[in-house]
Amino acid sequence: MDTKNITISKVKEVQPSVPKKKKSNAGQPTKMTEEVLGILRNSFLMGATDKEACLAAGINPDTLYSYQLIHLKYSEQKELWKHNPKLKARIAIFNSLDRPDTAKWYLERTAKDEFGADATIKIENTTLQIPKTEKQVAAFGRILDLAKKYGKNDSK
Repeated sequence: MDTKNITISKVKEVQPSVPKKKKSNAGQPTKMTEEVLGILRNSFLMGATDKEACLAAGINPDTLYSYQLIHLKYSEQKELWKHNPKLKARIAIFNSLDRPDTAKWYLERTAKDEFGADATIKIENTTLQIPKTEKQVAAFGRILDLAKKYGKNDSK
């Protein structure tokens, strides 16, 4: 027998056809729909806390936290959204710095040592606010006179 021309062919086994398992729809559907995510986003853009945003979206905060565990980038994005109101306020203040009242208000808060409206004086561990009205000035003068009259004399 000539062995050069002999080929061995494998016989394929026929498997019985088994229907593929369909994904089970058992369990509760996710509450994190596009609509809910949109409400959460808008709430965070307004500076809402997690609880406030969840209340607006009609979900439990645990649902949000579970979602964040699966979608790690969502937590980072959420924190950025929460800074939006501060950024908008800064832009509004910056854009209105040409108005003297806004410029004064800004300097009173950012350069308190130079432009602060509320200076204070310490007298024997007591802090007094500098008065702003004439009535307050008169009362403040009387308080200072009494402090001088009845205060401790350190020169003894």
